[in-house]
Amino acid sequence: MPVSEIDLKILHVENGFKHSYGIPPYIDVSPSTIVRNLAAGIISLQEKLPALNMTCGRYGPASTWPMESPRAPPALGLPDFPR
Repeated sequence: MPVSEIDLKILHVENGFKHSYGIPPYIDVSPSTIVRNLAAGIISLQEKLPALNMTCGRYGPASTWPMESPRAPPALGLPDFPR
């Protein structure tokens, strides 16, 4: 595989990462940038977790949700539409 093709693949992965984490395209990606952004994401999730647990706690343990949740009746098919 030529070096130019590898460079294009690296650029594609970097651009996807930058887009996913809101990093402007003109900022260089380095290991410290990645760690800093992942740490910020983890902190954000940890801050939201108590509210999510409280909301979900109203409905009982999550392990029981699929068995207790009401299910929609199966569709009986599509009605005949005029052509």
